[in-house]
Amino acid sequence: MSKVTKPNIKESKFIETLQYSFTKDELQDKAQIMAEQANLKAELEDQKKTAMSDFKAQIDKCEADFTLAAKHYRAGWMMRPVECIKRLNYDSGMVEFIRTDTNEVYKSRQMNEDERNIPLPMDEPGKDAPVQ
Repeated sequence: MSKVTKPNIKESKFIETLQYSFTKDELQDKAQIMAEQANLKAELEDQKKTAMSDFKAQIDKCEADFTLAAKHYRAGWMMRPVECIKRLNYDSGMVEFIRTDTNEVYKSRQMNEDERNIPLPMDEPGKDAPVQ
């Protein structure tokens, strides 16, 4: 009988990164992932554009409000609608324009011809007019 000799070999397991070729099913999975990610990227880019546009509009409004407030601060005044009274002063022959918020006469002028005509007192509705 012959004697079996063992070769002088030592083996050990380890991990090394090597090239791997995908199967057809794995390639289809990769294609599906690429399509989904391309769609997601496009959606995210649209959302980013919308958000950036919204933020730009908010920033622009902030800047406009700041600029207007600075203009008013420098000037110390602004134009705005104010309720006023037009007073016909028949004794002085003047028309006066009065602000109701400050009771200030902000403008006056001479009455024109139509304004100089003093209106006649009107009868109250429902009452008999006096006989003259």
